[in-house]
Amino acid sequence: MAFSSKAQSSVDSIPSLMVGDQLPEDFWKTKHQIYNGEDLTNKDLSGYKGKLLILDFWATWCGSCVSSLPKLSKLQQNFTGKMKVILVNCYNTRDNEKKISDFYLKRKDLLLAPQLPTVINDRSLLQMFPHRIIPHYVWIDANGTVAAITNSQYINACQIKQLLSVR
Repeated sequence: MAFSSKAQSSVDSIPSLMVGDQLPEDFWKTKHQIYNGEDLTNKDLSGYKGKLLILDFWATWCGSCVSSLPKLSKLQQNFTGKMKVILVNCYNTRDNEKKISDFYLKRKDLLLAPQLPTVINDRSLLQMFPHRIIPHYVWIDANGTVAAITNSQYINACQIKQLLSVR
């Protein structure tokens, strides 16, 4: 279930992480621009500490990314309170708040309520988890350890149950 690559970070203060690495405390405290379907807030990820967290690096123009959204939304709903999916849209996708907002307005059919939160214009998570292909998934266990870095084929209820049972 674990695929990983480590690349040199462009900023020395933000290390790139691999499977098995413990997240630095800054991961939880760093503020991100988060779009929740209605507005944009600056918020950290500390509220997700202690749960399985799946970061989905995506873009509005990525067909594979978009086609995975209903599945992610359904999994989020099925594992409410135990896991959380956060969509991460990085600065290098050239998406911005308007593009993402317009995308969600046009594609309401893709997500079940509540909408998956979307980090927009991200740089720090990209530096922690460098990648070249999207969708790109980073699984963080309840203990704050990078449990897996995968592609979309591993995003399923069986894998989630297995990781949740390891606690």
